[in-house]
Amino acid sequence: MSKQQYHTIATLCIIVDDAILPTSHATAHKYIINHYEASKPTLAVALSKAWSSIYISFDGLHADNPLDMLSITAYYLDEQPRMKTVLLELKTSVCKLTPVQQFRRVASDYACGSR
Repeated sequence: MSKQQYHTIATLCIIVDDAILPTSHATAHKYIINHYEASKPTLAVALSKAWSSIYISFDGLHADNPLDMLSITAYYLDEQPRMKTVLLELKTSVCKLTPVQQFRRVASDYACGSR
């Protein structure tokens, strides 16, 4: 392999690595948030077709650092009917919304407030 060929291959590997591999500690967080946002419409459709009522639970996670979390989870039977559990929201508890306000916003996001 010539020096030029090696240089070309090495350059391509760097370009591919930068596009695929995380480049900072925030990259995984960004991937998860992007996936979550992209999944909202699909999940909204699934919730609208729920065979049962949609039950909601809140869960708090206390950490020894300032990253306490509050989650909102939905439980329902799908069209089959099979039990489904989906995470609707996960926020740090320093969020300025109360759990009720947070639920109302999530119910609006997924159009499932009346279920």
